[in-house]
Amino acid sequence: MEKNCKYVSSKFVRKLIFLSFLFLISSGCNKKQEEKPFPNISGEKLSGFSFQQFSEKFNLELKGESAEISQDKKNNFVKKPSFSLSSKTEIIEVSTGHQGTAKVKLEQNLQKIEEIFIEGDIDIIQKNIKTNEVVMEAHCKKLTYIDKKKVLIMDGNPIIKRKKGTFSGEKIFYYWDENKVEITGKVNVTIYPDETSTD
Repeated sequence: MEKNCKYVSSKFVRKLIFLSFLFLISSGCNKKQEEKPFPNISGEKLSGFSFQQFSEKFNLELKGESAEISQDKKNNFVKKPSFSLSSKTEIIEVSTGHQGTAKVKLEQNLQKIEEIFIEGDIDIIQKNIKTNEVVMEAHCKKLTYIDKKKVLIMDGNPIIKRKKGTFSGEKIFYYWDENKVEITGKVNVTIYPDETSTD
């Protein structure tokens, strides 16, 4: 009788171990995608470059035709760059023409993007994720993104269209998480009135 009880309990233990093993495997598959550090290869060109950075409120994705990582990681260059900033409700997509280049500055210890400097024929579109409605469109020749301030600084004949207005100046500062625009130097504003029908 005792032997039979011992046999049943050891069989039960084996089943419990097997079920625990299955649970660990299945929970590992559902694990959230972890952030990968910026490539640690210095002095080499990487083709089909892609980098993602996640935070609680915002996600950043930087892509390029190719990238060159410097030894000190202070001057990393990306050819034909595009990047996106997304929250739960909105996404900003930045693209450049064929001649577009980007210089990427990293935080020293955290392996995170601190600033991105882009030059080229730059188009910026901001959309509402749920409705796919375009909230803002912009164009410029130079763009600086500062991650800490969540600001896009547009330079080189910048122009921005929001709702029923077009704005231009020497520099446009767009604090996208606050939905705030600041324009400096020779500001031009064009407001399009509502279309009203006349009977």
